[in-house]
Amino acid sequence: MQINKVSGVTIKEKINTVNNLLDNWDDIIKFWEDQLDKITYVDRISHENLEYKTNLTKRELDEILIYHGIKAIGKKAFRTLLKNFKFGNKLSGYEKAYHEIEEKFRTPKHKDYGNLLKEAVAKRGEKLRQ
Repeated sequence: MQINKVSGVTIKEKINTVNNLLDNWDDIIKFWEDQLDKITYVDRISHENLEYKTNLTKRELDEILIYHGIKAIGKKAFRTLLKNFKFGNKLSGYEKAYHEIEEKFRTPKHKDYGNLLKEAVAKRGEKLRQ
């Protein structure tokens, strides 16, 4: 058996026959891992990205928008913004309320799924090398 055409792969000569495949097994696994490192991962499954649900109340929508607003401008800029409003002696109450909203939506333990996938592939690659 021989492979004559492989599109966009720089290791064609290492995989074109079964003998070459077996002889270059470690290089092929390394290539596979290197290609995986080139992928940009977009987290679409963490709690933070699953917060959009149907039938939101106005309060829930307000809290989601507040959370993303604080996250977008940063805590320091948000505190500065709060201090520029005239809350009088109620400022600490507002700060506490916004902090509670922020904590409500913060992911307890953010998982880096890109790294988890890379670790799984590296682990599988090690098993395949044996």
